[in-house]
Amino acid sequence: HIIITYQYVVPKAVSGGEKGATPNKLPYINVSGEGKSVTEIVENINSLESRAPEYSHLKVILISSEVARSINIYKLLNALLRHNKAARNVNIFIAEGSAASVFETDPGNEDLPAFKLNMVAENYKKATKMPPIITLGDVSKKMAGRNSFALQRIIDRNDIMDVSGTAVIKGQENKLVGWLDEYETEGFNLMTGKVQSGSIETIDDITGQTVVIMVEKILNRIKPVVSGDNISFTLEIKMEANIAEDWLLTADAFNPEFIKRMEKASEKEVMKKVSEALEKIQKVLKVDIAGFGKKLSIKYPSVWRKVENNWDEQFSRVPVYPEVKINIRAYGRQGSKY
Repeated sequence: HIIITYQYVVPKAVSGGEKGATPNKLPYINVSGEGKSVTEIVENINSLESRAPEYSHLKVILISSEVARSINIYKLLNALLRHNKAARNVNIFIAEGSAASVFETDPGNEDLPAFKLNMVAENYKKATKMPPIITLGDVSKKMAGRNSFALQRIIDRNDIMDVSGTAVIKGQENKLVGWLDEYETEGFNLMTGKVQSGSIETIDDITGQTVVIMVEKILNRIKPVVSGDNISFTLEIKMEANIAEDWLLTADAFNPEFIKRMEKASEKEVMKKVSEALEKIQKVLKVDIAGFGKKLSIKYPSVWRKVENNWDEQFSRVPVYPEVKINIRAYGRQGSKY
């Protein structure tokens, strides 16, 4: 059996709602149903509630880790994918633990926990510890192509909603196979270049003090190399950044030697993050969620046809050679290189 929880808006209780709203009343209600299929559960809820689910208003889909590990997500979402009113731009997440408990967390400045989830998840554009949001339409395409993919991980931390880390879905079975923690997620984001901003903390080798750079732009390039039956990849990562914070205090921001040292230290840190993320997705989880296979299929279609049916397993044995180049262009109020 599976359990589905719907979160409904209570219009009279939301901010700026109708006059005469009941004070201190929650602006939402959660209704749960249990059954063997989504259709059965919806029918059960319809028999108990005055309002049937309106799928054109659907904003968030949150799947618990237990369900995602045990049930093919393609099958689970089949009813929604078939529904003519379910929008394809609905955001999908995986909850580590209970999905229903996340909809009971404190929504803070938002009216509903579901609304807060969407708002916080959008911060991936400014944070390297969160993978990009994926929608129902994106997931449908990934699953139809039997491609592995990454979803944002949601955790209920003592009534506080935490959006961090990555849920990894294996394309062959469309099931959750594991997680990337925040550090590994940073490496994954830097590897793919899908997140265009965020901070990277490093240590100056000479002084041992902390320096933080703020990423402004990431240029990512995956280059497949084929020699006979051997496949490998070169992963080029070029970044533009500025110095957001340094604890050296005596450092001269206009000194080219200091800037070069910071660039090298940051490159070393990025290389470490990327290498750890590669190790996790290749050797431990054995899934290609970074798009290496797609690049291979474009440049070497005949080679791809030989390996596509077992690509995740093949990918676990393919050498990947990262190359990192960071250019620090600006230093806040302390000056600029240009």
